[in-house]
Amino acid sequence: MNINFKIKGTDISDATRAYAQEKAQTLVKFMGVDSNTARMDIEFSDDPKHVSGEVYRVDMVAIAPGLDMHTVGHGETMNAAIDMARDDMARRLSRSKDKHRSLLRKGSRAIKKMLRMSS
Repeated sequence: MNINFKIKGTDISDATRAYAQEKAQTLVKFMGVDSNTARMDIEFSDDPKHVSGEVYRVDMVAIAPGLDMHTVGHGETMNAAIDMARDDMARRLSRSKDKHRSLLRKGSRAIKKMLRMSS
């Protein structure tokens, strides 16, 4: 999977970048596509509205053929924000995959039913 990083208003360490890349790689299985065609854009930034509390913000955008999802994570540390964004993205991708699968099965059942009636 191709992972692009964008950093706004803050500095991140190589360890944080590696942590984000590791978490993003786990999302490929939820996308349901080949890992070569998937892309993940991750943006790190400070939340200017907050001075204390959830100061860090991570935006994740998953892009693949037939798929474009966006999620935001806030946290007191950059790793906490990454975890929050990753969990939300996994939930959304899993739901989308399940919905697609159930619609495909529903259509297949309808076609099979029509074929039985025409015989």
